[in-house]
Amino acid sequence: MSAGVAELEAQLATATGPERPRALARLAWYLRRSDPERAILLAEEATSLTSDDPTTRAWTQATTALAHRRMGRTQQAEVCAQAAVDSASEAEDADIWAVAHRTLAGVRARQGRWADARDLLTQCLESRAGRAAAPMYRAWLLDDLAVAHFRLGEPEAGRTCAAQSLEAA
Repeated sequence: MSAGVAELEAQLATATGPERPRALARLAWYLRRSDPERAILLAEEATSLTSDDPTTRAWTQATTALAHRRMGRTQQAEVCAQAAVDSASEAEDADIWAVAHRTLAGVRARQGRWADARDLLTQCLESRAGRAAAPMYRAWLLDDLAVAHFRLGEPEAGRTCAAQSLEAA
């Protein structure tokens, strides 16, 4: 077990009340690549405890989507990613707005729906929340948008987004 997992496990062990779903969400996010099955279980538990917190709910839904995508379950990933976008729309957190849209765009790209991914990323970046997202998230969105443009045979737009991604980082 890595030091990061051990620390998050310790935080989860003592978390109560409104902090418990946040601790579950943090651990699930950390595990989404290395242990996607467990990440899904933790995220689902967190989601069940966060009906009144759209930000944490959106993070857990995005985590679940990414874990499903990692395991090749694109239909489940798309459902969870769309739920994350819907929850992020209720939240007042620009970063989860960016992550949720990036997650859904990634699922669409994995399905070969590059135009949908491009349009979703563009809408996110042009939105008020997208413009307010942390530079790291904006850079990721722009990088993904560059890939979508290249995949769609739009090299000039792809180069522009790639350059903007480097500037944003």
